[in-house]
Amino acid sequence: MARDFAAGTDGLTGSASTAIANGATSLSIALWVWPDNFTAAYKLIGQWNGSFDKSIFLIQLSGAGNNKPSFILTANASSQDSDRRSSGTLTSGQWNHVVCTWTATDTFTFYLDGSSSAPETWLTSEGISAAASSGSTPAITVGKAADGGSLDGKMAEVAVWKNYVITAPEASSLAKAYSPLFVNPSALSFYAPIIGRASPEIELILADNLTVSGAVNYAHPRIIYPSSPQMRRFTTVAGATAAQGAWKSLLGVGI
Repeated sequence: MARDFAAGTDGLTGSASTAIANGATSLSIALWVWPDNFTAAYKLIGQWNGSFDKSIFLIQLSGAGNNKPSFILTANASSQDSDRRSSGTLTSGQWNHVVCTWTATDTFTFYLDGSSSAPETWLTSEGISAAASSGSTPAITVGKAADGGSLDGKMAEVAVWKNYVITAPEASSLAKAYSPLFVNPSALSFYAPIIGRASPEIELILADNLTVSGAVNYAHPRIIYPSSPQMRRFTTVAGATAAQGAWKSLLGVGI
C-alpha cells in the first residue's frame, strides 16, 4: 500500500532532523508520485516552512500547468537560494518516477521515469554553497509543506541522499522499480517506503517515523526490494538495526 493524499491538510510529518539535508553540498531526491490532477502547485517533500531563510529544501510542482517537478534549496538568507525546474512534465492518473539532484555549483539534474529532463529557469537562483536554515530546522514533510500545498494524489518510496548525486544509470534503475536501498545506501539520509500498513509510517534510516494526517491507504507501485542477505549488508548504514527490524515487520522479510 502507498498513501493517497487529499488536497488540503493531508500529509506525513517527521521530525526536524538536521541529518537529512542541513549542511549538504549536494543532494539527491527520488520518489514515486501519482498526481490526480494539476490544479495547484502541490508540494511533494521538503524541510520547508514558507520562509526562505528558515527552510532547507523543497520539491514541488510548478509551471503553467503545475506539472513540472521543481527543486529549491536555501541558505541562511532570505534572498539566497538555488533552484530549477524540470522542462519535462508529469502525467496525471498514473505513477511517475522523479529524481532531482543538486550540487553546490548550482548544477541541477532531473530524471522523469528514468529519462533525463533538462533543467529550466524557475525562480531567481543566486546559487548557494550549502543548504542551511538560519533558524530552527523545519520538520520534514511528505505530500505537503508546513505552509500548506497538500498533494491531491498518491506517493510512495521517498528517499533523500545527502552529499551524493544519483547517476543516470542509478536513476534508470530506480525508475525500473528498484528500491532506493540498492543505490549507495551509505549516503541515504532519509527513506520512507510508505507501505501504508503502519501509522506512523516507518522511516528506515534515522527512525524518523512520519505522523499520518488523513492520507489513506492506496495500492503501492511494484518495487523490487533487497533480499535478506542484501539487507544484512545494510548494517553499515546509521540506524540499520532499527531499520532492519522495521523492514521485517513491514514486509515479513527474514533478516
